[in-house]
Amino acid sequence: MSQDKEFAIKLQFLDEAQDYLSTLESSLIGLSSRRIDREQVDGALRAAHFIKGGSGMMGFGVLSQLAHRLEDSFKVLKTQHQSLDIEAELEGLLLAGVDCLRREIGSDRHALLQGIDPQEAIDTLWLETEANPIFDRLYERLGDPQADDAASILSPEEGQDVIALLFESEVEGCLQRLESVLADPNL
Repeated sequence: MSQDKEFAIKLQFLDEAQDYLSTLESSLIGLSSRRIDREQVDGALRAAHFIKGGSGMMGFGVLSQLAHRLEDSFKVLKTQHQSLDIEAELEGLLLAGVDCLRREIGSDRHALLQGIDPQEAIDTLWLETEANPIFDRLYERLGDPQADDAASILSPEEGQDVIALLFESEVEGCLQRLESVLADPNL
Protein backbone atom coordinates (compact mmCIF):
# COMPACT_ATOMS: atom_id res chain seq x y z
CA MET A 1 0.00 0.00 0.00
CA SER A 2 1.34 3.43 -0.85
CA GLN A 3 2.24 5.85 1.91
CA ASP A 4 -0.40 8.27 0.63
CA LYS A 5 -3.15 5.67 0.96
CA GLU A 6 -1.95 4.64 4.40
CA PHE A 7 -1.89 8.31 5.44
CA ALA A 8 -5.45 8.82 4.13
CA ILE A 9 -6.72 5.71 5.92
CA LYS A 10 -5.16 6.81 9.21
CA LEU A 11 -6.66 10.29 8.93
CA GLN A 12 -10.05 8.82 8.08
CA PHE A 13 -9.84 6.55 11.10
CA LEU A 14 -9.05 9.51 13.37
CA ASP A 15 -12.05 11.40 11.95
CA GLU A 16 -14.30 8.43 12.68
CA ALA A 17 -12.81 8.00 16.14
CA GLN A 18 -13.61 11.65 16.82
CA ASP A 19 -17.22 10.95 15.81
CA TYR A 20 -17.38 8.05 18.28
CA LEU A 21 -16.50 10.45 21.09
CA SER A 22 -19.97 11.99 20.66
CA THR A 23 -21.51 8.58 21.39
CA LEU A 24 -19.37 8.29 24.49
CA GLU A 25 -20.27 11.77 25.72
CA SER A 26 -23.99 11.38 25.12
CA SER A 27 -23.91 8.15 27.13
CA LEU A 28 -22.27 9.91 30.05
CA ILE A 29 -23.75 13.39 30.28
CA GLY A 30 -26.31 13.43 33.06
CA LEU A 31 -25.49 9.87 34.14
CA SER A 32 -25.36 10.84 37.79
CA SER A 33 -28.95 12.10 37.71
CA ARG A 34 -30.56 9.16 35.91
CA ARG A 35 -30.49 5.38 35.77
CA ILE A 36 -27.91 3.68 33.62
CA ASP A 37 -29.44 2.92 30.24
CA ARG A 38 -28.08 -0.45 29.07
CA GLU A 39 -28.42 0.51 25.40
CA GLN A 40 -26.38 3.65 25.95
CA VAL A 41 -23.73 1.69 27.84
CA ASP A 42 -23.68 -0.86 25.01
CA GLY A 43 -23.20 1.99 22.52
CA ALA A 44 -20.42 3.46 24.65
CA LEU A 45 -18.77 0.04 24.90
CA ARG A 46 -18.87 -0.37 21.11
CA ALA A 47 -17.49 3.15 20.62
CA ALA A 48 -14.60 2.60 23.04
CA HIS A 49 -13.97 -0.83 21.51
CA PHE A 50 -13.88 0.62 17.98
CA ILE A 51 -11.38 3.29 19.05
CA LYS A 52 -9.27 0.76 20.96
CA GLY A 53 -9.11 -1.81 18.19
CA GLY A 54 -8.79 0.58 15.27
CA SER A 55 -6.11 2.67 16.90
CA GLY A 56 -4.14 -0.45 17.73
CA MET A 57 -4.29 -1.59 14.09
CA MET A 58 -3.34 1.88 12.85
CA GLY A 59 -0.33 2.20 15.13
CA PHE A 60 -1.77 4.74 17.58
CA GLY A 61 -0.57 2.91 20.69
CA VAL A 62 -1.33 5.52 23.34
CA LEU A 63 -4.85 6.07 21.99
CA SER A 64 -5.44 2.32 22.01
CA GLN A 65 -4.24 1.99 25.62
CA LEU A 66 -6.39 4.89 26.84
CA ALA A 67 -9.45 3.61 24.98
CA HIS A 68 -8.87 0.16 26.50
CA ARG A 69 -8.88 1.64 29.99
CA LEU A 70 -12.10 3.53 29.26
CA GLU A 71 -13.66 0.43 27.72
CA ASP A 72 -12.92 -1.49 30.93
CA SER A 73 -14.80 1.18 32.88
CA PHE A 74 -17.82 0.72 30.64
CA LYS A 75 -17.64 -3.06 31.08
CA VAL A 76 -17.88 -2.57 34.84
CA LEU A 77 -20.74 -0.08 34.41
CA LYS A 78 -22.63 -2.55 32.27
CA THR A 79 -22.24 -5.55 34.51
CA GLN A 80 -22.33 -3.93 37.95
CA HIS A 81 -24.64 -0.97 37.34
CA GLN A 82 -27.17 -2.09 39.94
CA SER A 83 -24.61 -2.00 42.75
CA LEU A 84 -22.76 1.14 41.65
CA ASP A 85 -23.45 4.59 42.98
CA ILE A 86 -23.02 6.91 40.01
CA GLU A 87 -22.51 10.39 41.36
CA ALA A 88 -21.24 13.59 39.76
CA GLU A 89 -17.59 12.80 40.54
CA LEU A 90 -17.69 9.45 38.72
CA GLU A 91 -19.55 11.01 35.79
CA GLY A 92 -16.87 13.71 35.68
CA LEU A 93 -14.06 11.15 35.70
CA LEU A 94 -15.64 9.24 32.83
CA LEU A 95 -16.08 12.47 30.84
CA ALA A 96 -12.47 13.41 31.62
CA GLY A 97 -11.46 10.02 30.19
CA VAL A 98 -13.32 10.88 26.99
CA ASP A 99 -11.50 14.23 26.93
CA CYS A 100 -8.19 12.35 27.16
CA LEU A 101 -9.16 10.34 24.09
CA ARG A 102 -10.11 13.56 22.30
CA ARG A 103 -6.76 15.13 23.12
CA GLU A 104 -4.84 12.07 21.98
CA ILE A 105 -6.79 11.89 18.71
CA GLY A 106 -5.88 15.53 18.08
CA SER A 107 -2.25 14.86 18.97
CA ASP A 108 -2.07 11.86 16.63
CA ARG A 109 -3.71 13.86 13.84
CA HIS A 110 -1.28 16.73 14.33
CA ALA A 111 1.71 14.38 14.28
CA LEU A 112 0.50 12.74 11.05
CA LEU A 113 -0.05 16.09 9.36
CA GLN A 114 3.45 17.15 10.38
CA GLY A 115 4.92 13.96 8.92
CA ILE A 116 5.86 12.60 12.34
CA ASP A 117 5.17 9.06 13.50
CA PRO A 118 2.62 9.46 16.33
CA GLN A 119 4.57 6.88 18.36
CA GLU A 120 7.54 9.26 18.29
CA ALA A 121 5.44 12.27 19.36
CA ILE A 122 4.09 10.86 22.62
CA ASP A 123 3.63 13.49 25.32
CA THR A 124 4.82 11.45 28.30
CA LEU A 125 4.51 14.40 30.68
CA TRP A 126 0.80 14.79 29.81
CA LEU A 127 0.29 11.03 30.16
CA GLU A 128 2.00 10.91 33.56
CA THR A 129 0.51 14.06 35.07
CA GLU A 130 -2.95 14.30 33.52
CA ALA A 131 -4.24 11.26 31.61
CA ASN A 132 -3.00 8.34 33.71
CA PRO A 133 -4.19 9.88 37.02
CA ILE A 134 -7.73 10.13 35.58
CA PHE A 135 -7.74 6.50 34.52
CA ASP A 136 -6.09 5.45 37.78
CA ARG A 137 -8.91 7.14 39.72
CA LEU A 138 -11.48 5.41 37.52
CA TYR A 139 -9.79 2.12 38.27
CA GLU A 140 -9.82 2.88 42.01
CA ARG A 141 -13.55 3.60 41.82
CA LEU A 142 -14.62 0.79 39.49
CA GLY A 143 -11.87 -1.83 39.48
CA ASP A 144 -11.29 -4.35 36.73
CA PRO A 145 -14.10 -6.10 34.95
CA GLN A 146 -14.29 -9.61 36.34
CA ALA A 147 -13.77 -12.64 34.12
CA ASP A 148 -17.42 -13.63 34.44
CA ASP A 149 -18.38 -10.01 33.64
CA ALA A 150 -16.56 -10.28 30.32
CA ALA A 151 -18.46 -13.48 29.51
CA SER A 152 -21.78 -11.83 30.26
CA ILE A 153 -20.90 -8.86 28.06
CA LEU A 154 -20.41 -11.13 25.07
CA SER A 155 -23.35 -13.42 25.77
CA PRO A 156 -26.63 -12.96 23.94
CA GLU A 157 -28.94 -10.70 25.86
CA GLU A 158 -32.51 -9.75 25.22
CA GLY A 159 -32.45 -11.68 21.94
CA GLN A 160 -29.28 -9.95 20.67
CA ASP A 161 -26.14 -11.65 19.46
CA VAL A 162 -23.54 -9.07 20.54
CA ILE A 163 -20.78 -10.51 18.35
CA ALA A 164 -23.00 -10.31 15.26
CA LEU A 165 -24.07 -6.81 16.25
CA LEU A 166 -20.44 -5.68 16.58
CA PHE A 167 -19.58 -7.26 13.25
CA GLU A 168 -22.52 -5.67 11.47
CA SER A 169 -22.10 -2.23 13.00
CA GLU A 170 -18.32 -1.91 13.08
CA VAL A 171 -16.39 -4.33 10.89
CA GLU A 172 -18.58 -4.07 7.82
CA GLY A 173 -18.46 -0.26 7.88
CA CYS A 174 -14.69 -0.25 8.34
CA LEU A 175 -14.22 -2.63 5.44
CA GLN A 176 -16.42 -0.51 3.18
CA ARG A 177 -14.48 2.63 4.06
CA LEU A 178 -11.17 0.86 3.49
CA GLU A 179 -12.41 -0.44 0.16
CA SER A 180 -13.42 3.05 -0.98
CA VAL A 181 -10.03 4.49 -0.03
CA LEU A 182 -8.15 1.69 -1.78
CA ALA A 183 -10.32 2.04 -4.89
CA ASP A 184 -9.43 5.73 -5.30
CA PRO A 185 -6.35 5.83 -7.56
CA ASN A 186 -5.82 9.53 -6.78
CA LEU A 187 -4.63 8.82 -3.24
